Amino acid sequence: MLIVSSPTRRVVRGDSLGWGTAMKASKFSDAQKAFVLKQGAERMPVSDVCRKAGISQATYFNWKKSMTDCATEMRRLRQLEGSKMRTRSCARWSPI
Repeated sequence: MLIVSSPTRRVVRGDSLGWGTAMKASKFSDAQKAFVLKQGAERMPVSDVCRKAGISQATYFNWKKSMTDCATEMRRLRQLEGSKMRTRSCARWSPI
């Protein structure tokens, strides 16, 4: 097994995937991703949005999927939290 170290990451060669599982950090912040997705949602052609942002269409749709999944999860958590609060308030004020 060969271990290659650099100042930014450590990679171990010899596993089943070739050069290890270290991943490069994203060039885009979550805010930048949201801005690109917002442009796509405003009826601007996806090909134009991707060209201006310097990303592929596959990357655009992967971001869209992950942001949609994240938004769905947040919505579900808010609903659960709201129902939990309603249950608490009903239990607190109900006559015993």
